[in-house]
Amino acid sequence: MNLNDLRQQISAYKGPNKASFVSVSKAIVASTGAPLPIYAQHLTPASNFEEFFENVYRDDSLRMEDVWAAVAKALHPDELLDCFTPVKQGTVDVRDGFVEFGSVRIPAPSAVASCCVLVFEDGTINESPLGVAGEYSGPCAILGYQIDGKFSVHHFANKLIVVPWKIGITGYRVSAKPKSIVC
Repeated sequence: MNLNDLRQQISAYKGPNKASFVSVSKAIVASTGAPLPIYAQHLTPASNFEEFFENVYRDDSLRMEDVWAAVAKALHPDELLDCFTPVKQGTVDVRDGFVEFGSVRIPAPSAVASCCVLVFEDGTINESPLGVAGEYSGPCAILGYQIDGKFSVHHFANKLIVVPWKIGITGYRVSAKPKSIVC
């Protein structure tokens, strides 16, 4: 399959997530108009656009890329979090629509009595497909995991995802994720 085949098949597609597929088809292209090599290796052997997207999804080396995140969210939203390993996981009570960790109150992902909380180290989860619920500052302990600085909170699949930040010497977040491609 080539890039023109991919675009034609996506153009003819009438199902859900078409906008995501169109964005991905644009994001995999270099300034020369050719597919970027890391995606060309998945495009060439594919017989249709669904197979191309599945090839991208199955490539572990792409898990921190925005293209992978868009494909995973479109095709496998229920499996997305299973692709990453949290350092802590548990269930906490929700009170008045909030989860409390010491003096830090975070909106719960839904109106439930309890919710699942996953804590990931910075740079160990692709945060692109996750809904941002906010940025907070510690100190606080979440499921026994001590956080002394800033952290981001995401809602995804009725779960609360917490990512403590690695802060560099400049005082800003040090991102372990490459910023090469943005959908």
